[in-house]
Amino acid sequence: MLETSKDLFYIVLSFCVLWFTIFLSWWLFYLAQLTRNINSTVEEVRKKLSLLFDAVDFIREKLGLVAQAASFVSNHFFSADADKEAPLKTKKKKK
Repeated sequence: MLETSKDLFYIVLSFCVLWFTIFLSWWLFYLAQLTRNINSTVEEVRKKLSLLFDAVDFIREKLGLVAQAASFVSNHFFSADADKEAPLKTKKKKK
């Protein structure tokens, strides 16, 4: 079976290649798992950021409407033109 030391070397070398192949396969499997987990995490973060941006846009839109309403009220009721109009008539009390 083993006639020379070269035969023993080839057997040991084949076992080393086998173990290296097993280790490399195991490492690639875990690398693929890690990549998949990172991909799913990034996708979840994208969804959460999308929801956050939608909420910020909604709040910005509502604040814009409030600012427009406040501008309308201040321009309509508190402008200099409103002071020039006739004052409201008040009822006098009878004595």
